[in-house]
Amino acid sequence: MKNYRLRCFLVAAGLMMITHSAVAANAYRTFKILQIGGTVEIRLNAEEEYRSVEPGTYDFGSQLRTGRRSFAVLELSPGYEVRMLAGSEVVLNSQDQQGGKLVSLKAENGNFDVGLDNFPKEDSFQVETPVGICGVVGTQFNISHGFLSDGYTQEIVLTCYRGEISFEGPWISTFEDTIRAGSMFRFTVLLCP
Repeated sequence: MKNYRLRCFLVAAGLMMITHSAVAANAYRTFKILQIGGTVEIRLNAEEEYRSVEPGTYDFGSQLRTGRRSFAVLELSPGYEVRMLAGSEVVLNSQDQQGGKLVSLKAENGNFDVGLDNFPKEDSFQVETPVGICGVVGTQFNISHGFLSDGYTQEIVLTCYRGEISFEGPWISTFEDTIRAGSMFRFTVLLCP
């Protein structure tokens, strides 16, 4: 009887480990759209046209955009969410890195509120913009970027609410002196036609 219980326990434990591994492996292949407001569209690959999106699960590599007066709340993994505000466009990516995952938002333009509660220490998160890359250390922040009304000047505004962020690009680097909670960093680049 004891051997039977032990075998049942070992089989159950093995199934739980397999299930946990499958869930962990899937955690970074997909992201969830938890909530939308207004016009939110998705393109699953570069050859597709944009189409309206509903809350649900989607593969990394997808491109999202929000219209005027629109937003989308994304769950990239349990414990961290991104709120895309109006007029934003982003490609969501995930890739393996040494000891964890790198989750990145490649943002063409827009405004994003990022909350990284319970962010795994072995993972990395970054926001890529045409002007540079914003790296984070377990934090809550906002990044806004896009062209100003003249059509030639691109502006990046980083606001750190909790933790630390850094920014690295061809014209500026804050890696030596990170942007800490309660700070704001504004950077503009004039692109000649």
